[in-house]
Amino acid sequence: MTEEKKTWEDLSIEESFDYLDQVLARLENKDSSLEDSFAAYQEGTLVIKAINDKIDAVDRKVQILDAQGQTSDLTLSK
Repeated sequence: MTEEKKTWEDLSIEESFDYLDQVLARLENKDSSLEDSFAAYQEGTLVIKAINDKIDAVDRKVQILDAQGQTSDLTLSK
């Protein structure tokens, strides 16, 4: 059975950060053309947005347990 190839949108938060490191390495490569560098920059900004969206989704799911054992949504101040 073959494993389906994941796209960066399907990665976990940790995997997304690893992928972003790969994109940054491409961006920092001195041998890259201007077009390749620009493509890496665009991809990096999309990966960062996806990471932020994933973190926001997790943030909305986080709950706290109070002293009486009741749960309520955790609201983080920005």
